[in-house]
Amino acid sequence: MIRDAKAGMFDFIITKEISRFSRSTLDSIKYTQELLENNVGVLFQNDSAQGGGL
Repeated sequence: MIRDAKAGMFDFIITKEISRFSRSTLDSIKYTQELLENNVGVLFQNDSAQGGGL
């Protein structure tokens, strides 16, 4: 996913819950930050968390 984000294959990710994105909270933070640095927004629907602009 990170490799595809860096290649510009998509610009936004929507997932139901943070737990479906990554098993570890620290990994979720790391990957969300890395995606944002590559201009990819992230939305976690059930957890009311969002990275990037909608």
